[in-house]
Amino acid sequence: MTGDSLNAQIGAQVRMYRKMAKISIDEMARTIGKSRATISKYETGAIGMDVSTLFEIASTLNIGVSHLLDIPKEDKTTEVTQSQLGNIDHFYLYQQSRHKNFCSYIRLGEERANGQIYATFYYQPEDIKNYKKCEGIYHGSMNIRDNFIIFIMQNLYCEAEIAYLSFFIPMKKLSAIPGILTGMDNYSMRPTAIKVILSKELMTSKELEEFFVVSKEEIKRLKEDHCFVIDP
Repeated sequence: MTGDSLNAQIGAQVRMYRKMAKISIDEMARTIGKSRATISKYETGAIGMDVSTLFEIASTLNIGVSHLLDIPKEDKTTEVTQSQLGNIDHFYLYQQSRHKNFCSYIRLGEERANGQIYATFYYQPEDIKNYKKCEGIYHGSMNIRDNFIIFIMQNLYCEAEIAYLSFFIPMKKLSAIPGILTGMDNYSMRPTAIKVILSKELMTSKELEEFFVVSKEEIKRLKEDHCFVIDP
């Protein structure tokens, strides 16, 4: 990656988090003691920033510097070991509401010392090809144990919003698996459980319909045990 390309990548991260935090360019400029034009050049990658400025911007945005340096590595994928999903550096996450499908994006990063894999969850982007323009960003980790994948991710700007994603991996190799998303509902702020689909690839509406059917057995268990169990 060239210096200009790196500046552009970091600048794009600054712009994304600034907009998520609802901080204007003028406010950012006043806070770190730079001109409005300089902030604009940082965000477009026209100029680079020194380490001190990088830390000042991260502090203003109330995030860690690592978030601004969260740049995809070129020609490299993260190996999701122990799973039946193969080598992958991202997932698509689908949910359905009122017969409308919504697609979110999960990008995987480096494996941590404890075996967990860093994950960034871009919730319901307007366009999946431009996934960073989304309704919310969650940071956390993916943990694989035996036949289970667990994600725990926290909303960057609302600490009360923690998303838990749980999936059972069948013995047969699949490109998509059903699971459950639990956490606080964004609008009612009440505990919520949602059936979701984790996929290596983009899925068609027809494919999703088959996954989102709630079986009679699932409904029976919910009525009898007050427990929503997702069949693989």
